[in-house]
Amino acid sequence: MPKISEEKKKARREEIISSAFRCFATKGFAETTMRDIFNASGLSSGAVYSYFENKEAIVYELCARRTEDYVEHLERRTKEDVEIGTLLSEIIESYTRGFGEEMFDQKSKVNAQMWSAGIMRKELREAGNVLFERYVQALSDPISRAQDRKEIDPDLAPKMVAEVMITMIFGLDLRRASQEDFDVKAFAKVTRSLFLGQFNLKDNK
Repeated sequence: MPKISEEKKKARREEIISSAFRCFATKGFAETTMRDIFNASGLSSGAVYSYFENKEAIVYELCARRTEDYVEHLERRTKEDVEIGTLLSEIIESYTRGFGEEMFDQKSKVNAQMWSAGIMRKELREAGNVLFERYVQALSDPISRAQDRKEIDPDLAPKMVAEVMITMIFGLDLRRASQEDFDVKAFAKVTRSLFLGQFNLKDNK
């Protein structure tokens, strides 16, 4: 039997991921079966199982890719020592910009399902927390440097500032998934105001 090239293996893996994503977005994670993924990908059960042992493994791959994208972008920007207000604005903008586009909205629905799946499945929850911790740490570092420059209250725990911001932004997935006409632009505006110190006008006078 001829060996499959690395390029072919990569293409198959991508097709499985894409097919599973489409199934999760249209049918839901709980309702999607491995048989659905076999059919959507056009691959045999043996071919799919040679890459992923179950649905949870595919969900973890989706979570990992999402986290990698954000962490890599964040790490590139923090190396440039960007002013914290600019960095936070960029994070909010990059995450809210795509809502209203079909693929981005589908990602929002799938992301919401990932959170739900993690609540009920310990192994998936633990794996997801490892990924989440990477994002928190990547944002904590520039927050800490901003505190040294007196741009952020030094009494606040940098990690918790990062936790609060990420929780608010990722929570948008849940809100948008349940209400498609949710005003994302208004959400982004208020979030910027809260994190850039513009919310409490009394203290800004």
